[in-house]
Amino acid sequence: GTATTSDQDYTPTSGNLSFNGNAGETINFTVDVKGDRKIEANEVFSMLLDSLSENFNNRLTLVSPIVNATIGNDDLGDITISSLNGKETGAQKGQFIFSLPAGITVDKPIQINYVLSGTASAGLDYNNPASGSITIPANRNSAILDINVIDDTLLEETETVVLSVNNVISDYNVQMRSSIDTLSIEDNDISILSINGPLSIT
Repeated sequence: GTATTSDQDYTPTSGNLSFNGNAGETINFTVDVKGDRKIEANEVFSMLLDSLSENFNNRLTLVSPIVNATIGNDDLGDITISSLNGKETGAQKGQFIFSLPAGITVDKPIQINYVLSGTASAGLDYNNPASGSITIPANRNSAILDINVIDDTLLEETETVVLSVNNVISDYNVQMRSSIDTLSIEDNDISILSINGPLSIT
């Protein structure tokens, strides 16, 4: 099935089922499911009834030798955005970090589409397109968008980069907890204004 022991979905088991031979008799047995913290589809594993110790001259048969069971996914999580400010000094990058809850991953990639705005300008204050997308890879918890700061020679105030998410593409309807976040770019330019004199006024 889609559930596997290599992905730690359940503990493999084997054994014998012993019936007394009473009409309507049933036997229950347990397969240990390993709870993970991964957002994924429900998964299926199979039980194979291999053989009978006695078939009474083929008068006793296995009607359904393979039985399927489903492991229901119970993991949920939204994406949050956090940020680190940038500086022109050393062209220190700013960052937007897209994260699922701590310890949570997804078994398929999540694409996040965004636009950048704010008082800082793309191509002048930072070297990023004004819009784009970033992907949280399968089996990862987060992804980082670097804002590549440009160290210019213009004296200016601290400027902002505003990231706005316009949509999320996910097989499991994972959504943003908040769609907007802001970081700042600190200027490092210093200027001196001087006046030469004396001046004559007539």
